[in-house]
Amino acid sequence: MKDLKLEIDLIPKGAWGSSLSKQLPKADWDILRQYAYSRAKGKCSICGYHTNDLDAHEVWNFDRRNKTQTLKDIVALCTRCHGVKHFRNSERLGYGQNAKRHFMKINNCSELIFANHCFESMLDYEANNDIYRWNTKVDFEKFGGSSDMKIKDNYLPFITDPYQDTDFEKFDISHNQGINFRSSGNGNIPKLYNVEVDNYAGTISLECALTKRVDFYFDKSILKSHYNTGGRFAVEFSLKNRNHPYVRFRLIGYGGIFESEKFELRECI
Repeated sequence: MKDLKLEIDLIPKGAWGSSLSKQLPKADWDILRQYAYSRAKGKCSICGYHTNDLDAHEVWNFDRRNKTQTLKDIVALCTRCHGVKHFRNSERLGYGQNAKRHFMKINNCSELIFANHCFESMLDYEANNDIYRWNTKVDFEKFGGSSDMKIKDNYLPFITDPYQDTDFEKFDISHNQGINFRSSGNGNIPKLYNVEVDNYAGTISLECALTKRVDFYFDKSILKSHYNTGGRFAVEFSLKNRNHPYVRFRLIGYGGIFESEKFELRECI
């Protein structure tokens, strides 16, 4: 395939939310992006379009063997080139065809080359998704920053899902796995429709009904409560920076209380 001036950058799931714009204090990020803008001198670093409305795009190298993401550059891009870099998001927002046309124009290439590049980018993206946690490496001084700049040190445990193989269409709280179910006798017992664990984001999500409150707890300590006023109820609980050995959830309804099995937490290797 011909060398491409403009390429698609698909960030693996394990690196979502790890951009410097989110991990650094605003003042530090402003220093880095302004340095990128000053190098660009008012034009897109890829297509050369002159504009006062440039975006700062982080270019990362992902090393699967060592599970590291290393910052290669911060470049100033116009909105159209930036939309190609984040092609999946452009598609989600309905601008996929615009991004495709811009890719073909800047690279002076055919639709077939675009399709092949999309396919190869997706293969690389899927392979990188085998890694749940990436170690971030940045030489801040190389990009106009200082050695004093630090990335937030966040901890995300790996969550074991005791309901991974559960068929929730057949799930009956009063007869299925949990450590405890106590009925109040009025018949309107809580219903559990789904449980999902996202080990890239470090979250537990569930959907339930006939539930006025959902508690996530460890031992006898409530970590987070969600309240419901009626109807089907979806909640999400983040385990970010929590180092408990396990957590459970508890559904509290007018018809009874259901307490879940353990979601065991461990360091993600």
